[in-house]
Amino acid sequence: MKIVAWLFAVLVSALAAAAGGYWRGHVDGSAAREGRQAVDTVRQLTSALEAHRDLITRANEASEGLRKAMAARATEDRAFAKEFRDALKQTAAARAGCRFDDAIVRQLDAARERAAQAAAGGGAATVPAAGAGAGP
Repeated sequence: MKIVAWLFAVLVSALAAAAGGYWRGHVDGSAAREGRQAVDTVRQLTSALEAHRDLITRANEASEGLRKAMAARATEDRAFAKEFRDALKQTAAARAGCRFDDAIVRQLDAARERAAQAAAGGGAATVPAAGAGAGP
């Protein structure tokens, strides 16, 4: 009977060791899987950050281009305004006694408003074609 008790104790010890090994292996496997998932997540986040960095770089380049275009436009506008003022100064005497009737003033005001809207709308804005009464 001692042998049976001894064999039973050995069997119980072996089963306990096997169960402990199984559960330890399960925990280790779960930890390894979570580690791989964490590495994959870090890789995905890294690639997303690199994509965002590229977008930021491209946006900065586009902004720089817009700033340069706006500066060039402002320079051209100042030059045009100066030339226009100079031209008006040269013809000021000829225009001093000039009078327009009400219809002409309304047409000029409407044309000024359309030009202002077209200028505010940028290059994509359209200006209506000249009417039948428009002269050369």
